[in-house]
Parts: sequence; C-alpha cells; structure tokens
Amino acid sequence: MARWCSRLASTSAGVSLEGGLAALAAEYPRGRMSRTLRSIVRDLEAGDDLESVLARHQSAGYLPALIRAGQRSGRTVEILENFISGSQVVSELRQIFWTALAYPLFLLLQLIPLGLLIFLKLVPGFGELFANWEIKLNICTAALLDISQFLSSNLGTLALATGVVILVLCVLY
Repeated sequence: MARWCSRLASTSAGVSLEGGLAALAAEYPRGRMSRTLRSIVRDLEAGDDLESVLARHQSAGYLPALIRAGQRSGRTVEILENFISGSQVVSELRQIFWTALAYPLFLLLQLIPLGLLIFLKLVPGFGELFANWEIKLNICTAALLDISQFLSSNLGTLALATGVVILVLCVLY
C-alpha cells in the first residue's frame, strides 16, 4: 500500500485523486492491485468519500481515521505523507527482517534431517555396539542413546506436534 500511495503522490500532482488512482490502476494491467484501485476509483467517482471507500477496501484499519483527522484539521496531505513514510519504513524493516532470517532458516532446514539421520540411524547402531561389548558408558553418551531411543519411539508424535506449532505460527504471523 505504501508503494502505491507514494506513486499516487508523485503521479497525481495537479491531478484529481480519481485521476491519479486511475493512472496507477493503468500501470497494474491485471491482478488484485489493479482491481482494487479501479474499484476505489469507481466508488470515488460515484460520490463516496475517501474515508468510507478506504474502509470498504480493506485498507489499514487506522487509515480511514487518519483521513478523517486530516479532513477535520485541513492537513490531509501532510498526514498522508507521514502515513506513506511510516508505511515505507515498516515495509523496509519487514524486508530486512525476513532477509536476515533467511540464512538461519535455511541452515535449520538442512540440520534437522541431518540430526534425525544421526539420532535415528547412527546412534542406535553405536548403542548396540556398546551393549554387545558391555562397555560402561559415561553420562553424555548414555544421554545421547536415551535421546535417540526417545526420538525413535516418539517420532510420529513429535512430527505432529512440530506441524501444529508451525501451523499456529503461520496463522499468527
């Protein structure tokens, strides 16, 4: 939204709001953004006020209130410019966050199968070897064998719980 608001500000200098939005809609030949902009233009041309049009078109919840405050104070342009600049900062921070998170997520996605391979295939083999030779194990080795046995016996439950956690995180964010 910040991108098309700033494009609108630069496009519509000396042009009506409807004309600026129509020009923006023409730059988006198809897709959701174009349909939304054309619908907003139709509503504005039908005589609806900008605040109610934005509320109907799922804009940020506080944007119609900002428009209302701008209309009451006579500072709509200044308020919209501040909104646009704040939206751009949020958008840039969101992009920086996901870019910074991409590499650790990639590593985690690579390490999980490797860890499962080690704990489900290699460690049990060593456990059998130690049991056959009747070797007394130190606490760390015994803990690794216990973790391996736990993962082997509860893999389905752990996979289901992990899937639920991922689903909840995706829904929340």
